[in-house]
Amino acid sequence: MQRYTIRYKKVFGFLVFRKALKERGEYVNRRSIITSTMPLSARNRIEGVVKAVENGEVASTVKIEVAKPVTITAMITKEAVEELGLKEGDKVEAVIKATEVLVSKD
Repeated sequence: MQRYTIRYKKVFGFLVFRKALKERGEYVNRRSIITSTMPLSARNRIEGVVKAVENGEVASTVKIEVAKPVTITAMITKEAVEELGLKEGDKVEAVIKATEVLVSKD
């Protein structure tokens, strides 16, 4: 990518710079970058659709339907919900890392 010099006030210059990159087709929104190809030690990756996001003051509950009627509920930070831009209907991947899984049978 080429470098550009913007001679405006800092914030305004950034907005102009971003707009120029969008017009040239060189701007990439951070939310459009796929991070799921990053190597992870977690082996349990389950695709699903966000069915609900309930925000608290610090933590949020995200309900992910992985197969009707199976739903996984995850508690993550409110900041993570905002950074990911999570909303109902989004296609997501639940990455599950556990040190222990208990199984019982009656």
